Amino acid sequence: MSPAPFPANETDRLGALRDTRLLGTGPEARFDQIVHLARRLTASPIAVISLVDERRVVFKAQVGAAKAGIDLGEPNRDYWFCSYVVVAGETLVVEDTHEDARFSTYALALGQPAIRAY
Repeated sequence: MSPAPFPANETDRLGALRDTRLLGTGPEARFDQIVHLARRLTASPIAVISLVDERRVVFKAQVGAAKAGIDLGEPNRDYWFCSYVVVAGETLVVEDTHEDARFSTYALALGQPAIRAY
C-alpha cells in the first residue's frame, strides 16, 4: 500500500480539526453511540470514528476492532483507509480491497482481520 497523499487543503483541515478540541480527549458516550448505531445499520463487524492529524490517526470511538484482533492504538496516518477519505474529501467506498490498487497490498486486507470492504 502506498502512503496516502496530503490533500490540497491540509493546513485548513488541520486547523478545523484542532478547533473541534477533540484530539487528546477520552471516550465520550455520544461518539460510542454513533459507532454502535453505524455498526448495526451497516451490519459491519467493525465501526470507528477516526480523526486524522498531521502524523497519526486517533480513534475517538470504536466497536468491534478489539474482538477482530486489531490493536488500533494511534497509527501513522500514511497507511490507513481513513487517510484516503481525507484526500477524497467525500465518502470513500471500497467494495473489494483486493481489487483496489491502493489497498491490495495492505496488511490488514491480506492478513488478519482480512478487511475486504471499507
